Amino acid sequence: MSASELELDLAVGRAMAETLDPKWIKTRGIVTSGAERVKTRMPRWSEEEDQFLRDNLQNLTMDEIGEKLGRSGTAVKIRHVRKQMPSPSKMPGYLTGYQFGRLLGLDIHSVVLLFDRGLLQLNVLPNKRNTLQISREAALRWAVNPENWIYYKHTRVRDPHLKRLLALRRERWPDRWLRIGEAAKRLGTNTGVLNKRIQSGELPAKRWGNWWIKESALEKVRVITRKGRRAGDNLRFTPAADAFILKKVREGSTMISLGRLMKQPPELVRLRYFRLMKIMEADNEKDNYCQFRDYCGRCRWQSNAGTAKERGSI
Repeated sequence: MSASELELDLAVGRAMAETLDPKWIKTRGIVTSGAERVKTRMPRWSEEEDQFLRDNLQNLTMDEIGEKLGRSGTAVKIRHVRKQMPSPSKMPGYLTGYQFGRLLGLDIHSVVLLFDRGLLQLNVLPNKRNTLQISREAALRWAVNPENWIYYKHTRVRDPHLKRLLALRRERWPDRWLRIGEAAKRLGTNTGVLNKRIQSGELPAKRWGNWWIKESALEKVRVITRKGRRAGDNLRFTPAADAFILKKVREGSTMISLGRLMKQPPELVRLRYFRLMKIMEADNEKDNYCQFRDYCGRCRWQSNAGTAKERGSI
C-alpha cells in the first residue's frame, strides 16, 4: 500500500469515527486521536436539574424535559425512577378526575362532561392517557360553591371534611335551587310558561339535565297563572281593584292606561276584566245580586233598581 492510499484510508476512518456509533468503531479497530475522540459520557445531574424535573413533571413530557436539559427522554425517565419521585398522577395534594368524581359521588363521564363544557377547571397531564387532575384545595372550593350544587347530589358525598363544609355553607346560603317543575308549581303555572321566560332571558336559569332556577329569582316573575274558561280566578286583585277596573273601562280607559295606573301588565288587567264580565253574566242568569252593579254598565241590577228586598237576597 502506497503512502497516498494509507493517508486516504486514515482520512476515511476518521470521518467514519466522527459520524458513527463508538461501539461500531471499537469493534473495527478504528482509532482516533484524543482531540477527535467521540464523547459518550454525560455530566452528572445537578440539584438545579433535579428541581427542574420535579417542577415540570405535571406540565412536560419526559422527552420535552430532556430537550430542555440537553438529555434524552430515557435518561430523564431513569433519573425520575432513581430519585423515587412520585408520578404526575400521584402527586401529594392532587386528585385525578376519577378521584374527584368519587369525592362527589359522580362517575368519570360526568366529570369529563363538566370539563368539556368549561364548568370545571382541570389540568391535563402530559401522558398517553391524558389524565385529568385538580388540586384538593381547588376541588373543595368548587364543591362548596352554591352555583355548582346542581351538578352533584350532596347526599352522595362521603368525605367527612367536605360534608361538614357543605353543611355550614347550606346554613349560610339564604337561597335554594328549584327544578322547573317545582318552580312552576310554586307560581301556580306550567313548565311551558317558564320555558318561554327562560328562552327569552327574562328568567335566569341553568341547564344540567333539567332547568334549575333559584328561588329568589321567582320573586320578580309575574305570570298569568291560568288559561281557558275560568282564567283569571286566582289572580291577586282586591275587590276595590276589580271595581276600579270596571269603572275605568266604562269611562273609556284602555287596558294599557289601566296597567300603568295599577302598575300591572296590561294583559293581566285585560284577563281580569273579561273574567269579571263572565262572573256578572252568570249572576244575571241566576237572578243573583251583582256586587259590581254601580260600575259595569251592563248589569240589569242598577243602583236605582229598587230596594234590597225587591232585588232579592244576596
